[in-house]
Amino acid sequence: MSAARVIARKDYKEFFAKSVVSHSCDPDNPDLLGKLAFDVTFTNDPSKTLTLPYADVKYVDVVKAYLAVHKKDLPLACKQSHATSGPIGLRVRKQSQFLQGYNTSA
Repeated sequence: MSAARVIARKDYKEFFAKSVVSHSCDPDNPDLLGKLAFDVTFTNDPSKTLTLPYADVKYVDVVKAYLAVHKKDLPLACKQSHATSGPIGLRVRKQSQFLQGYNTSA
C-alpha cells in the first residue's frame, strides 16, 4: 500500500478488513440476509473483532472470499456476491438500433 493511501486512510479514520472470523444468521432461515452478520478483524488491530451486518460488508473482498468458501452454508449470499463482483460504476444499457454496426466503445 502506498504511503499516500496510509495517510489518507488515517485522515478519514478508515480501516481495511483483514479477515472474517465467523458469521451468524437466523438458524431457521439462513437465506434471510437481513439477519446475516459477520465477525470481521481489521488491519489496525487484528486481535479485536467487530460484528457487522451483511449489507455493510457485502462488497468487501475478504467477505466475498469467505462466502466462496462457505457457499453451502450461505447459498443466497454467495449468489449475490458473485452477481455484484463486476466493476461498480460502469453503465450498462442496450445499444440503440440507430447506432447498430458502429463502434460505440470510444
